[in-house]
Amino acid sequence: MTKRRGKGYKLDWKGPEVQKKFTEAVAEGFVDFALTVEKNAKAELYKGHGVVTGTLRRSIHIAQDGYNWSGDNVEPKGGGRNTKGQFTAGAPERGGKRVSALGRNGKLLLQVGSGMVYALWVEMGGQGFAGYRYLRNGLAKTKPMLRDFLKRRVERVFKKSKKK
Repeated sequence: MTKRRGKGYKLDWKGPEVQKKFTEAVAEGFVDFALTVEKNAKAELYKGHGVVTGTLRRSIHIAQDGYNWSGDNVEPKGGGRNTKGQFTAGAPERGGKRVSALGRNGKLLLQVGSGMVYALWVEMGGQGFAGYRYLRNGLAKTKPMLRDFLKRRVERVFKKSKKK
C-alpha cells in the first residue's frame, strides 16, 4: 500500500497566536463580568440598607491578584457633617475601572471587594445583625451571565480575525 501525500494544501499554523487571542478575549470577558458584579453589589447598598455616607459603596471595586485591600480603608475625604448633623460624602470612587485579569503564571484571576475595615461586618453581619450580603448577592445576580460575557468577547475577537 502506497502512502499518498496531499497536494495543493498549505497549512499556515497559527496555534500560539490563536491561543493568545483566545486567552486575552476570555480575560476581557472576566473583566466585564467582574465590573457587573461590582455594579450589582453596589446596588445592594442604599440609604437605610448599608449606606450612611456612601463610603463603603464607593469603595467596592475589582482588583488584580495580590491587591493590597488594606490600603482602601480611608476616612471620607472632604466629608464631615452638614448643618443637620448628618454625614456627608467625600471618599473617592474606586470602582468602574478596568484592570487586567491575567494573573501570575498566566492564570485568570480577579477579585471584587472593599478594603474598608467594616466591609466584612456589613457583608457577613455579627452581634445580632444578619449582614446585607451585598457582595454575594451581587455575584449571585451576575453569575448566570458569565457565559454570555465570555462568548461575546471571544466572538468579537474571532470575527475581527476572520475579516482580515
